[in-house]
Amino acid sequence: MKYLNEKQREIVDENYKLIHGAIKRFQAKERLGHILEPDDIEQVAALALCEAVQCHDPEKAQLSTYAYTAINNAFNYELKKYIRRNSEVLGLEEVEHMATEDTGLYKADIEIAMEGAKQRYRGREAEGVRILIMKLDGYHTKEIEEILGKSKDWVYRTICKAKSRLKKDSVFLREAGLV
Repeated sequence: MKYLNEKQREIVDENYKLIHGAIKRFQAKERLGHILEPDDIEQVAALALCEAVQCHDPEKAQLSTYAYTAINNAFNYELKKYIRRNSEVLGLEEVEHMATEDTGLYKADIEIAMEGAKQRYRGREAEGVRILIMKLDGYHTKEIEEILGKSKDWVYRTICKAKSRLKKDSVFLREAGLV
């Protein structure tokens, strides 16, 4: 990002209140406060506002609309970055172990989040989530193979596909209490 000129600095100062509105709306929706400190959240928003002021074209959109979108995109980027850094938490064995400890992460919450994911997904990914739910319920792979009439390889490949999708699914991670 290049330096702001005097006029751009004035525009940022005049529109700084956009930052606080965007922070409130995003935190209510995404629980960003569990990921970043309040000062860091404000810094992310302020940088996004500065970039929006530099790139804004008044003929295409109002500054407030453009800046709000830029701030939300910056928040989403930070959220995705956090999820990518912490996605290894989603190993099924680790989730089962965490759900049995006193961590605030409960098997029921994970199953509810997985049911939601199963509704959102299609095809093999939805089938994989169904298998993961069965595994959380105590089914062994051999039993799942027999119930579904599928091979062991198919079951494992389907589980891998579902795990990969769940690790990237911010809605699932939030609902399961993993972020």
